[in-house]
Amino acid sequence: MDSKVCLTCKEELPVDSFYTRKYSKDSDSVPFGECKTCANVRATKNRKSRRAKKPKEFYEKERNYGKKHYAANRDVYRNQNLKSLYGITLEDWYRMYEEQDGKCDICQKDFPKERQRCNSKSLAVDHCHDTGRVRSLLCVNCNMAIGGLRHDESLVKKALAYLVKHK
Repeated sequence: MDSKVCLTCKEELPVDSFYTRKYSKDSDSVPFGECKTCANVRATKNRKSRRAKKPKEFYEKERNYGKKHYAANRDVYRNQNLKSLYGITLEDWYRMYEEQDGKCDICQKDFPKERQRCNSKSLAVDHCHDTGRVRSLLCVNCNMAIGGLRHDESLVKKALAYLVKHK
């Protein structure tokens, strides 16, 4: 079966001009009845008609709902984010914050608790990229400086020597 007739445009085309589907892991791929060109035209037409049915106000309402929901459930989202990225909970983060007296572990800049909102004004979770182990909380500048030096002790020492040399 080297070629197949498209059910929409009625042209005989090579089989690789058709999207395929698998019925099961054991069976071979089976081509759809519609060629890729006709399938793409149909999908674009359907997408445009769906957009036309929903006015801009609908999308604006959905967007506003998402913003309000996030604002009302900020800690839930933050907890999920911390768990998925670093394997710690929000309680772990606040425990680390209290252990560090609300300061960056490197520069000791103070970060008041009411400003902790997961943005540039909050303390970032510093972690080892090789092992995934969480080290401590750092301000964005210190965290980026360490990341810029690729977490390499020898580069940090060279950077320190450079600063001392050009004082």
